[in-house]
Amino acid sequence: MSGSNHTGEAVAPTVPSRAVAVDVGGDRGTLIVRGDAADEAREVEIHPVGRPDARTHVWILPRAVAVGTVHAGVFPSLAGGDYVLLGRDGEPLRTVHVPGGAVTDVTWG
Repeated sequence: MSGSNHTGEAVAPTVPSRAVAVDVGGDRGTLIVRGDAADEAREVEIHPVGRPDARTHVWILPRAVAVGTVHAGVFPSLAGGDYVLLGRDGEPLRTVHVPGGAVTDVTWG
């Protein structure tokens, strides 16, 4: 559950969800951004190339996987295309291509 505080700013979920339903297929893709334990409950932001006004964010949360736990943010359903991944400082870090019908996995940093 995510929300906002009394100032309207986004706040981290109080009960992190470790499961994510993704919508992959056709022109929709998923982007997984891996962080580390120190990034837990931090926002990671992206926007389509050339559209900084269309920013979206997810939270870096602990997620159980077959080999233990990873800390990652999951953008579950994005239109296929190129996105600017913002760094921890909010500045553009790099461009990531998210193809439709696929899951793209990148490291934050």
